[in-house]
Amino acid sequence: MGSDYSRLYFSYRFIVAILGCLGIAAIYTMEACLTVAIVAMTKPIPIPNHNNTTDIQCHFNTTDVYVTKHQGKFSWNQKTQSLVLSAFFYGYTFSQILGGLLSDRYGGKIMATFGSLTCAILTLFMPLCADISVYLFTATRFLQGILQGIFYPAVLTVTSRWCTTAEKTIFMAIVSSGSNLGIFVSQSLSGYLSNLQMLNSWQLPFYVFGGFTIIWAIFWIIFTSNNPSENRFISSSERELLMRCSETKIPESQSSSIPWIKVVTSLPLIGLCIGSFGLELNAQIVFNLFPTYLYNVLGVQLNTNGIMSSIPFILFWVGVVVGGLITDIIRNRWLSTIATRRLMFFTGCLMTAAFNIMIRIADCNYVVVVVFVSLSLFCTGVCLTQTIANCVEVFPKFVGLTSGIMNSFANSTGVFSPNIGYLITNKNIHSKNRWQTVFDFTSGFFFISGGICVLLMQANPVKWASNYEELSNNKSGEDGNSDSTEEENIKAFIN
Repeated sequence: MGSDYSRLYFSYRFIVAILGCLGIAAIYTMEACLTVAIVAMTKPIPIPNHNNTTDIQCHFNTTDVYVTKHQGKFSWNQKTQSLVLSAFFYGYTFSQILGGLLSDRYGGKIMATFGSLTCAILTLFMPLCADISVYLFTATRFLQGILQGIFYPAVLTVTSRWCTTAEKTIFMAIVSSGSNLGIFVSQSLSGYLSNLQMLNSWQLPFYVFGGFTIIWAIFWIIFTSNNPSENRFISSSERELLMRCSETKIPESQSSSIPWIKVVTSLPLIGLCIGSFGLELNAQIVFNLFPTYLYNVLGVQLNTNGIMSSIPFILFWVGVVVGGLITDIIRNRWLSTIATRRLMFFTGCLMTAAFNIMIRIADCNYVVVVVFVSLSLFCTGVCLTQTIANCVEVFPKFVGLTSGIMNSFANSTGVFSPNIGYLITNKNIHSKNRWQTVFDFTSGFFFISGGICVLLMQANPVKWASNYEELSNNKSGEDGNSDSTEEENIKAFIN
């Protein structure tokens, strides 16, 4: 199977997977650049003069960090910064379901194109909005969230139709890993660009990543299609393989009525929503607050801060891809699909919580802190692979809708995470002890939500979301017969 996969990676459907990955990466660069740029945009928050120093454990040269490197242009306090960071997720959370509905009905390609291009244009105008008013800047971030919320389920709707059953986990892992790749590139490059010795260098990340997204959209329009049957570049043999093997055979008419009662009462979907909420809370705490934590608590300078903040997300990306590969190997050779998904998700959940708690022993050594946070996100990436692939295999007919609902719950944590940090640190953003409480809280919540997700998880498609009636019968043996048949189809395609 390993050699088969290595040759399949050169097929056209993996070009589609890579395009999907790069598209999600492009969208996330525009989202993530602010988490580092805001450090350069704003004036430093002074360290309070406390007589009791037990609350501030890390000591560093504040002149070297705060004065020499940058003064910042905007006088935004911690509360305002939290509002600016969370504004994006108010829009992103509530547009996911809309994006899924529109993608299922009108096709994911056009919705992904619309979401990416309009969001890119707004990103190019972000520096101007910040100069005019913090309220206009915040409102623009909110609109960006709406547009990116439409984009994400649209890409999943398209790419879910381009993979076979046996390669589903690794295929969707490649696509979804774009989020972490985008955050890694955005935060590392934003730190470098914002620290350049030029006037208003904080504006550069918005221009660079907005422009890149426009270029990506051109390639997306040319080389992708809603279904393999509509694509003019794919070979006839690969098209036949996908039509024979894929679980995601989409009927020509997208006008099927949506069984809303069954959707909102579906236990597998509820479990995925709860599990996704927990894992995304862990990721969002790091995404939104880690640059601020490194800067204000550990004294990491801006140019180093971008690199250090981005390292956990390259491990997150590796965790998604490696987790998908290991999952497919286990479920194709040893365990059933449901047993594999539960094992991988719960193990990743347990290890994430453990590494978050271990941050405490790192004291003020920012290198050790970054190592523990990176390992935590690696394990979170393993969990993310399971939720995305499981959503595709359990709800094949309504991938856009169900992934939109799941991501709405998950990304609502982007609204809460900046405020959680603000409330727990109690207006003392320099306190290491209080920041550790943030990490401990995240660990406990993820462990509980992960346990609920594992209990409610299933692998067989639910009847109301199956594309054809015989699907349940074919899957009754937990992938046994269908997987072996598909392996024969894949080998026939390769040979």
